[in-house]
Amino acid sequence: MNLRSIRFRYTAMFCSIAVIFIVSVFLYTKLITKTEEGMTQIGQTFNLAISLVLNADRDLYQAQVAELRLFQEEVSDSSFFKNKGEFEENAQQALDRMREYQRLMKAFPEILSKLNTFQASYDDWFNHAREVLH
Repeated sequence: MNLRSIRFRYTAMFCSIAVIFIVSVFLYTKLITKTEEGMTQIGQTFNLAISLVLNADRDLYQAQVAELRLFQEEVSDSSFFKNKGEFEENAQQALDRMREYQRLMKAFPEILSKLNTFQASYDDWFNHAREVLH
């Protein structure tokens, strides 16, 4: 085999192009798989988590609105119990949604670490609000 022959040079060039092509196809396949996994994770985990947090925020707002209504209106027994019930229901829904968020995001401790003070803050707010309502 003559390494200087044109036949050898062309064969080596085409073989190297074929190897590069096969490696490229393999890498693109891995890239596509990673992208699909990331999209699935975003669609199934993060979008749901964002929705839970937004709904929990809305529930906390509605609980606070129900609490404030008790101080802004002429309070009858029926409106007091209605607003108190709305407060407790929305506060519990917010807590349930945040717990579901924490369960969903368990695989991402760096994100959950930002919620370290949530339970204490929630308990503090809820206890103060209940004191006011009683």
